[in-house]
Amino acid sequence: MKRSTLIINGIFLISLGLISASVLDTITDNGCMLKSAGGPPYNTNAPGEKTCSGTEGTNACHSGSIPDNTGPATVSIISSGGSVYVPGQTYTITPTITHASRMRFGFQLVVLLAANHTNEGTITITDPANTQTQVPGYGICQTCTYVFHTKPGTYFSSTTGSWSFTWKAPATNVGNIKMYACFNAANNNNVETGDECYFTTLTLTPSAVGVSEQNDLSSQINIFPNPVKGYFDLSIDVDAPGTISADLYSLDGKMVQHCLEKRIAQGLNSQRIVLNENLKEGVY
Repeated sequence: MKRSTLIINGIFLISLGLISASVLDTITDNGCMLKSAGGPPYNTNAPGEKTCSGTEGTNACHSGSIPDNTGPATVSIISSGGSVYVPGQTYTITPTITHASRMRFGFQLVVLLAANHTNEGTITITDPANTQTQVPGYGICQTCTYVFHTKPGTYFSSTTGSWSFTWKAPATNVGNIKMYACFNAANNNNVETGDECYFTTLTLTPSAVGVSEQNDLSSQINIFPNPVKGYFDLSIDVDAPGTISADLYSLDGKMVQHCLEKRIAQGLNSQRIVLNENLKEGVY
């Protein structure tokens, strides 16, 4: 997050309108991309990689006063398909960090085959204002796609930072797939010192035999409004009658409210869920 000065033919070009803000946002003293605009790859804590608090040659990464994963933050990678994938299906992936006191965050994520750490699936950016991808073309995984924040995507109005994009599973069952992500909880001093780093993983297992032949209900379920205030409406369109169960979970996997369990008829069903008054603001 350092601001740099360019030298051209010995002439210093400082903030006189000769260097645009966009240029200043994409360089550092050592020629690396400014971390506030999305750091360089290989910082997800995947096998052979470091985390955001590591070092890049002579250019230090984010360095706080505590080791990784020991501060007052929780992190997660949430898939709209849970912990399984159906070959060829597309899922919304939501990396999230919640910190006790900070409101500026960054992240980096890569999706690898668990068996040999090769890139798997296809990432598509659905929020280009706040997320972007990079294929390094150098280093240990030159064809891997890394997804991370943009500079506007580091600012949040609460102590939770969350991003989303879609990931399409490979066309065939390739075995377990693992997502690796590292997060930065920045202190907003615009330099690398005083930040905190956290990392986590999500393992996706192939669906059980026969599941891929079932209807994908994810496109038939709607929850609104989102963000939620006091209640949300659940709408589901099904091909046959059955039972629906809905529970609310915190990011650490604890059920905080049993919302609904009822028989539903074939066709479109709607239900309003009123939230418990003692629920704290956050991501569920």
